[in-house]
Amino acid sequence: MSDETTVLATSIAQIALMTLLPIGAAIVVARRGPPRWMLAIGAATFLGSQLVHLPLNHGLTVLGAEAGLNEALQPASALIVNALVLGFTAAFCEEGARFFVFRAVFARRPEWRTRAAALTHGVGHGGVEAIALAALVAVTLIGMLSMRGVDVAQLPIPPDQRALAARQIESFWAMPAWMPFMAVLERALTMILQIALSIAVAYGVATRRFRPVWLAFLTHWAVDAFAVLGIGGIPLIVGDPETQLGVLIVEGALVVVAAASLEVVRRSRGWRWEPDEPTSAPMPGAAADEGSPRS
Repeated sequence: MSDETTVLATSIAQIALMTLLPIGAAIVVARRGPPRWMLAIGAATFLGSQLVHLPLNHGLTVLGAEAGLNEALQPASALIVNALVLGFTAAFCEEGARFFVFRAVFARRPEWRTRAAALTHGVGHGGVEAIALAALVAVTLIGMLSMRGVDVAQLPIPPDQRALAARQIESFWAMPAWMPFMAVLERALTMILQIALSIAVAYGVATRRFRPVWLAFLTHWAVDAFAVLGIGGIPLIVGDPETQLGVLIVEGALVVVAAASLEVVRRSRGWRWEPDEPTSAPMPGAAADEGSPRS
């Protein structure tokens, strides 16, 4: 089997697994009897967040280019800035969308103010993200197949873009056979994180506590920023742009994050999903004043 045939086969397997994984998770969750509409609401939450997230990232990229940040910053500094900004925008848009969706849903359907509904929402949120990325992989694969045998030098594009296209095509077909399966693992681990984040934000909204919401936001920010730093920074450190060491480090970190997320999901079974009732203690001196005459 040639290298290109291996890449083709593993890429097709990646697309299938990244599509079937969330569908299977949704079927398992739906059979347990939670509000099934929360799957659709979770999916809509992610898609809605991207209507803000993608234009926001594009706008920040344009502003950064106009300000000359790419030229002014050293590669390491530019990587750190990009990681922090990209992590922040992802966390802000997705966790913000979760917060407002849960507030609206809980206000209209109080019976959905449960752990099961929040878990189902997380499956829908993370599941549609995995399917969207699978579709993106499929589009990329179709594009790479259409470029096989094409002389890039003859394409009607600027010379610098021809060189970039040639490198991208060569890099794609030289991809290690295990890389697509690492992407599938990353989606599985990320879905677990998305479920825990939905539970945390939903719990914060249901109990009117902001701490779980802030923790979800900070966790999302940290994970996404670390992913950018790991994948982009390790090649920069070792001086090898083709190394996959950064991917392995990020996947290892995601295993730890997913394990912590599973613990959050487990512990949430004992959480009380109602706001604390304020205690109505008598004011000091009230009992003594009750029997005193009033003027």
